[in-house]
Amino acid sequence: MLLTNAFLLLASLQRVRCELPMELFHFGAEEMPARWRQMLLERFGDGNAASSRLDVRDLRALLHEKGSLSGLTPDMGGSSKYHLKPFALLYSRFQEVLFLDADIVVLRDVACLFSSPEYLKKESSALFWKDLSSPVGLFDASNPIFYLLSLDPPTRKDRGGLIETQDSAILVVDKGTALEPLLLVCWLNSGGHSSDQRQEEKVNEEEDD
Repeated sequence: MLLTNAFLLLASLQRVRCELPMELFHFGAEEMPARWRQMLLERFGDGNAASSRLDVRDLRALLHEKGSLSGLTPDMGGSSKYHLKPFALLYSRFQEVLFLDADIVVLRDVACLFSSPEYLKKESSALFWKDLSSPVGLFDASNPIFYLLSLDPPTRKDRGGLIETQDSAILVVDKGTALEPLLLVCWLNSGGHSSDQRQEEKVNEEEDD
């Protein structure tokens, strides 16, 4: 299903004559068989498997290669891989990135987003879209994200018991101005905060002794 979705996304970009160079991230060789890789490069890379129009990249290999240097290495087990999205942004070869989930189909040339007033007027040069509102109960006050970001947890009185969330399926980011927030998101998704917290607790225990 993932490969079919990716094919349809690339086909929709081709259909609207989007001229932006593209990267397609997969996670490990098992997600991108060699025949699929060859077919996608030939179909959407101007008929040239070595074309720079489309670059098919293995995020797991990048994490093994670069994660050990940066200290930002997410949990790479399990079936859910939502937490890997910011790492695809981080390791993209582009400074300005339009991120699209594989199950998106575009209806017009998305290159216009980079010149939109909403993108250009923001200091951080980023565009985000709202997701569906979620019940406040999904964001329990014990969730460490509120402590880590010094935020007050929502209550059931907020917005009629609903809270607005950000859609991670599509976003535009200029890493030249938003690198620090992106690194923070990668750190939060790497489990680094848990390691740092355990280390701090260990130091405190030693001081108490």
